[in-house]
Amino acid sequence: MMISKRFCFSLVLALASAGTAHAQAAGGTVFGIAVDSVRGGTLPGAIVSIRGSTRSAFTDSAGRFSIENVPAGEIRLELVHPFLDTLGIAVVSAPVTLAAGQNLRTVVSVPSQASIVGAKCSAQDRTAGPGAVVGNVFNAENDMPVAGARVMLVWVDYVLQGKTLARVPRQRVTSSESDGSFRICGLPEELTANLNVTTSDRVQTPEVGLSLSPRLAVATVFVPSAGTASEGSSGQSLPAAGNVTLTGRVLNNAGGPLGGARVSLDETDAVAVTGENGRFTLSGLPAGTRILSVRAIGYEPVQTAVPLRSRASGELTVRMTRFAMSLDTVRITALRDIAMQRIGFDERRKKGAGKFFDPAEIKRRDPLRLNTLLETLPGLTYANSNAMGGKRTLGPRRGCLAYIVDGKLWRGGDDTPDFWISAQELGAVEFYQDGFVPSEFMMMAGGKSCSTVVIWTKWYLRLKQ
Repeated sequence: MMISKRFCFSLVLALASAGTAHAQAAGGTVFGIAVDSVRGGTLPGAIVSIRGSTRSAFTDSAGRFSIENVPAGEIRLELVHPFLDTLGIAVVSAPVTLAAGQNLRTVVSVPSQASIVGAKCSAQDRTAGPGAVVGNVFNAENDMPVAGARVMLVWVDYVLQGKTLARVPRQRVTSSESDGSFRICGLPEELTANLNVTTSDRVQTPEVGLSLSPRLAVATVFVPSAGTASEGSSGQSLPAAGNVTLTGRVLNNAGGPLGGARVSLDETDAVAVTGENGRFTLSGLPAGTRILSVRAIGYEPVQTAVPLRSRASGELTVRMTRFAMSLDTVRITALRDIAMQRIGFDERRKKGAGKFFDPAEIKRRDPLRLNTLLETLPGLTYANSNAMGGKRTLGPRRGCLAYIVDGKLWRGGDDTPDFWISAQELGAVEFYQDGFVPSEFMMMAGGKSCSTVVIWTKWYLRLKQ
């Protein structure tokens, strides 16, 4: 990986007694903690080494390290971690003198977001905005950098025009360098956007959500080889299966295992439900960066980008938080009104081609569950009527039924959203009979013509600002 900039981190030093257990007659001990100034918290799994020597140590789960038998004299510390490779930086300390038998306490730190943006982006770039997105593009089969990939960042600005809130699409485009690295500078602070990568072979990744918090977002994207993708009208579509296995666990907000959570990989049929120990396994997955979705009743859904690599099976930990609408009523109403315009709900309702349940209508009806709302729709009926604890699935009287949840096709056979989305989570619902489905939803369903239920959850309407 090409190193584009070196930073000197500051050391917080404290002298300890030379007679402690760590002290060495011919040298000394350097110990301390590594801090991640970009993402917050400590930096576990990093290598802290004495530059120019073989003396080094790994940081533990709390970011702590200790290097013994360090020769006395002038030393520099070097910090190595995969996250720094993604940033394309090296972190080396200013020189400091270590006396024989001395215990030297240090704090090593990843540079701040402002420092990294200042090093990566020119002063002219920063006049357009203080934020930046930096990252790398790699081949998911051989882990080699991908040069010349088109990297596009897209987002929507909302501009008040009179009494109407207008959607203004924005985008920035760049290309990956010979080492796979890329940067997009001059962005607004606190920006939420989607990143999409297209290789020279026209293989396109799913959109990866990014948030500048507040000035920097970092992304490593893995793309499959052209030979594993299928040809489509707009390029090569991503494969739906492969030989990658992803294992992991889902934790509740207290850090304990969460059983009964639904784990799925977008744009594939890979679905698993966690056991009592919170663990899951998804097999036969395609290589490349994909979006993993985790849902459990009573918890806010989690969507996270996962790198699926042919040469390495993945292990993932997902922490869920309890679902709660903590904003005041006026604030919630205002945000929902904006969100309804953003998702195009009001525009589609004006056309009158479907049945629409807005937040006020859902609150008025107060359904026990999703199907309680849907069963009132014309053309839908229960596929079975086992009322003794069995699954009662809704379907059209003829044809097929597709679900779109928060802008994505719901996959998984008979495993419908009714089992995973509580009535309290419903923000808005749309229903279209076959033949009247808007084109954007038909495209999500792969062009297949089915009656379609479109579900927007409260968390999506509130958080996707």
